[in-house]
Amino acid sequence: MKKLIAILLTLCMAVALGSAAFADGDMMEKKTEADTIYVGVYGYTLANCDPISSRNTAVISQVYDSLFYVDHSGEKAEIKPLLAESYEYEENDNGGWTLHLHLRENATFASGTPITANDVLESARSIVDSGNSTYVASINWDESYIEGDYDVYFVLNNYDPILLQAMCHLFFGVVNQEWKAGASEEDWWDNIDESGPFTVEEMVNGSHAKLKVRDDYWGWGVISDRPSYDYMVIKYYSEASTMIVDFENGALDYVSNVQRNDVERILSDGLEHSTLDLIETGAVIDLILPEYVEQLQDINVRKAIASVMDVAGITNAVWGSLATPCDGYISNMNSDYKIVFGVNEPDLEAAKDYMAQSAYPEGFDLHMVIKNVEADQNFATILKAELAEIGIGLDLEEAEMSVAIGKFRAGETDLMMNQFSSMAYPSNIYNNRMSDTTLIPCLISDEGVQENLVIGRTTPDFDTAYEAYEAVQNFQHDNTTEVPICEILCGVLYRDYVDASRSGSYLLSGVYDFRFLDLKTE
Repeated sequence: MKKLIAILLTLCMAVALGSAAFADGDMMEKKTEADTIYVGVYGYTLANCDPISSRNTAVISQVYDSLFYVDHSGEKAEIKPLLAESYEYEENDNGGWTLHLHLRENATFASGTPITANDVLESARSIVDSGNSTYVASINWDESYIEGDYDVYFVLNNYDPILLQAMCHLFFGVVNQEWKAGASEEDWWDNIDESGPFTVEEMVNGSHAKLKVRDDYWGWGVISDRPSYDYMVIKYYSEASTMIVDFENGALDYVSNVQRNDVERILSDGLEHSTLDLIETGAVIDLILPEYVEQLQDINVRKAIASVMDVAGITNAVWGSLATPCDGYISNMNSDYKIVFGVNEPDLEAAKDYMAQSAYPEGFDLHMVIKNVEADQNFATILKAELAEIGIGLDLEEAEMSVAIGKFRAGETDLMMNQFSSMAYPSNIYNNRMSDTTLIPCLISDEGVQENLVIGRTTPDFDTAYEAYEAVQNFQHDNTTEVPICEILCGVLYRDYVDASRSGSYLLSGVYDFRFLDLKTE
């Protein structure tokens, strides 16, 4: 589920500095306090610590425990129990499924109050109350219940293989319900009762959050060892370049969401005593060819569009080192289910032949709505030039993100640049291909595809799910329902005295998880 493309920059500098000293453990001297790790994040705003309504993911992910977590210690990341000590999908009396969780009986909030089944169930119910029910659509809330203090039973409307993945999300951060009942808006900032391994020491708006390691956290020695530091300071940056300057000057030990210019400069020039990781995020970009567009119902037109597109060139021009060209229709994080077809190669002559064989040999015009962000604008500009080579004109309409999404859902675009994310299971990406999709351009109405999508989403049997998703991917490829473009990467940069071997700093939905970072002691 997670692949690291690790560039060991100390070795990249071997010509100037030599590598022997680094092999002997010659690490950079830390310039900030020895008991504190300094983390920089770009593109996020410091906000309160409500796991449902706030987007302060960099802090929330450290101070609340969810039910499961993503373990990055192996070659492939795995979803493992966190507050849920054990779990089991059980067939219930109604012929359906129930997810039974048994909680860790020694887990407490920072106040010392035991974490109970009621805290877990009511924290999860808050997801529905907030309007984020997409994450938990498979749960029957009226029927779900608890037994005693440590057993939670989520009764399901259907078997849901991605529910464990959702339960890693910060939305499932467990909140002390007794504390919540009396909490003010101000309490959500720096007076919370934390369920995770850190407590909030201070939150300075526009600057940073300071967290303290909990010595009494139940997970030390169970999930991981207690880190060697006592404090984590998370600094927020509105300018990516400022964050990198602070890193280079020694004010930061670890930075996430490194931007393209800095990634490519560091890859080219190196940066002493540093490691740059490019982490697959599960976010896949593709060009959707909607069924409702008359011209696109002609398979020769669809094949012409795919044949004229230089996917590798587009990826490099628009995203550079922060993306890799797609060789299939789902994320590399779904490797157990992914069928590899190879990167789409441009062939102008073949594209012209397909157009000549189509019902529209003289060409036609299309209208495309795009979000007014740089990547979308650059992508559309290149696409417009490529389509012009086969006689297809492209009228571009830019809109604010919320407006553009509304137009996508209403089917008011002839082409759509699409991005969706998945981690452990393909159904996250395929939900929008199903008959009940709210994103009309993505619909694949073929009855066989719809049947297989339902099977893939609801079967508990891996082989059955694999066969279903294999059939869907073959249909996409044979019928050119879309053109896969690239998979987005996240850049993280850290000093050689930082142990990031267990850290997954970018998770689904842009969640930052720094809790496994540590400082090397020798």
